[in-house]
This record gives sequence, structure tokens and C-alpha cells, in this order.
Amino acid sequence: MTEKIDKTHKAWALLKRVLPNYRKHSAFLHVEDYVTLTGRFWDGGSRDSYVVINLDGSVKHLAGRTDFPFSAPDERIELHTVKAVIQYGTFCGKTSTVKIHVNIENFNRICTFRKVGD
Repeated sequence: MTEKIDKTHKAWALLKRVLPNYRKHSAFLHVEDYVTLTGRFWDGGSRDSYVVINLDGSVKHLAGRTDFPFSAPDERIELHTVKAVIQYGTFCGKTSTVKIHVNIENFNRICTFRKVGD
């Protein structure tokens, strides 16, 4: 399931907690079982970075990689082991739209965050 969200959605507070300088007006919320971390190498002005939010609330930033792009396989994160994974980055030299990846069990927890501005 994919849902386009804006600043009025409850999940926006989670996004702004880990990416306070995000200035776009929307993001995408993906409900799925796992995330494959792809696009972490620079390729034609595009690259993705990821933030993993653990169940205990700790945050781990997984920056883009700088080693040779074919030297390591893409990583896969099972979403039942973490609260959420936020994907952000650059597409063709411009800020890309953020994607919030969550598991169905954690979806209700994430949507219990307060709305931004409350």
C-alpha cells in the first residue's frame, strides 16, 4: 500500500523528527514487509540515503556509499525488526521526495504521533 501524505498527516512528525530541514510539501508512505536499500551510489546526479528508526526510538543514518557500486550487494531490511525506514536523497541534482517505509504492525504506532504544529 502506498499513500501520498502531506504536513497534516500524523506520520509527518516522524519525518520532521529525523529530517528537520525537509522542505517539500509531500512524501510517500509505503506499507510493506521489507525494504531493499538501493541507489546508495552516485549515478547521474542521483543518490539515495536512508534513516533507520529502531523500535526503541534510536535513529541510525545510512549515508550514501562511496565504494565501487558493483562490489557489494544491496542490503535488505525486514521492517518487522525496525519501526520505520525513511528514504531520501537527490534525483537529477534536486531533492527527491521522501519515502517512509513501514510494516503493517508499526503503521498504527507511527500514525499515533501528534500532528506537526499541535
